[in-house]
Order: sequence, then structure tokens, then C-alpha cells
Amino acid sequence: MSWRAIADDPNSEEALARRRAVLENATRDHDTNRARRIADLCRERRVVDIGCVDHCFETSERSTWLHRQVADAASFCIGVDLAEDGVAAMTAAGYQAVVHDICKGLGPVADLAPFDVVVAGEVIEHLGNPQALFDFAHQALSPHGVLVLTTPNPYAPHRVRAGQLGVTWENADHVFYAFPSGIAELAGRTGFVLEEYRTIAVRTFRRDLRVASERLAQRLFTRATRRAGRGAGNQAATRDAQELYVNPFELFAVALTRSRRFLGGTAFYVLRKADGPV
Repeated sequence: MSWRAIADDPNSEEALARRRAVLENATRDHDTNRARRIADLCRERRVVDIGCVDHCFETSERSTWLHRQVADAASFCIGVDLAEDGVAAMTAAGYQAVVHDICKGLGPVADLAPFDVVVAGEVIEHLGNPQALFDFAHQALSPHGVLVLTTPNPYAPHRVRAGQLGVTWENADHVFYAFPSGIAELAGRTGFVLEEYRTIAVRTFRRDLRVASERLAQRLFTRATRRAGRGAGNQAATRDAQELYVNPFELFAVALTRSRRFLGGTAFYVLRKADGPV
């Protein structure tokens, strides 16, 4: 049931209580392997993988390349991407892939629908029209099919801290951060139900806290000994932001006051196509 069925004002306590309930019901403990979790959801299913090239086909040489793991698990898999060279390289390597802008509808995959799963790994943050992703998935999926969506977690401590410091390090092609309540709203507007929400934390909390403490000590020592020369800020901005921009005191405070399951750098969503209005 949409919040609109119980309130006219989206800021009302009734509307917010409804949204809280949706998110609380969907929230799961964090996972440590994004690709493995997606592959499990695709096993023996008909799948369309959006953004399959992953920026450039050279990515396919990595063991973490998502499309290979999805294609290996699925009973049938076709990739969709805007990168013409990447798609050409994929098809030459034996993968099924097409060049298409999903914001323009099903296009060349229409004749292959319906699918059981639509995968959109790190895609929505690139789109000028994020609703189009949900529209595409709704048209492509069979009844009760699922949209699996991952995107940067806007509340990850390193990302919040980088924003507070005015540091630019995120992918230059990203146009916005998607947050859980917004994903739930986009889902409801398009006939999906948010079934699962979690973050992916690839490193342990202890490890992040230790590294953050070491980084802070190094910065304080550098300042104390006046070793920071010209250009140091530019050098720092190119280092691993997930380790550089976390304040250990803030990280510890967040862990004490909120569940650690929200600290992962990637947000992971599973949305199921509903029978009727949501």
C-alpha cells in the first residue's frame, strides 16, 4: 500500500511511518560479496544484465567482473549497454549482448522477454531519468520477477566525510546518489515492492577502524612536522577514498549508535514485480 492511500502530505507522520515500515521489513544484515549474491539470485533464471560492459571490456579480465558470474549462473543471459566497442568485444568473446539505451524502452530485447531477473549493477546513479530503469524492468519481467539493483551507499562513512570535506573523487559520470527511501518510492510508482535492502561491506569493521586510525595518525604527524608540501592535497585526493576520508571517531560513534549493517559502501536492493497497485 502506497503512503498516498493513507496521507496527502508526504511529510506527515502517517506517510513517514508507512515508509519506515517498508524499509524496516526489507532490511537485512550486510553481505560481503555483491557479485556472489547477485549470481545466486540469477541461478537457472532468464536474465537481462544492464550495464554489462562495466565501463570497458578490459574489466572482463578481472575475477570480479559481474557479467561473467551472472551469465555463468543464469539459464539464459543477455547483456545491454551503451558502449558499442565493449558490446562488440563481448559478442566476439561469445557473450550475448546488444547496444541499447534502456531509457528508450525494451528495444532489441523485447522479443526475448519476459525475463525472471533484471540486473542493474551500479547503473541507476548514471541515469538522467532513473524512473526509466524501473519502467524497463517492469516491461521486461514476468509476473513476480525481480529487479536486482546496486548503487553507491550515500550514507557510507567515507562518502559522507568526503562530501563534508568538499573532496571530489566519485566517478565523474555519476549524476546523483540514490537513497533507500527514494528507491522504495521509485519502486512503488512503477509497480514494484521493495523486498530486500542491505549494504555490502567487503572489509571488516575492525579493519576499517584500524586503517582509519592509522591514516589519522599519519596526517597529524605530517602536520606536526610540517612535511605537507605543495600539491599534497591533490595527491591525497587520488588515493583510496574509502580509507582516506574516514574519521575513526565518527566511524566508532556510528557503530555505537546505529547498526553496522548500514556502513557498507554499496547499497543492495531486491525489488519484486507486484500483482497490482502498490
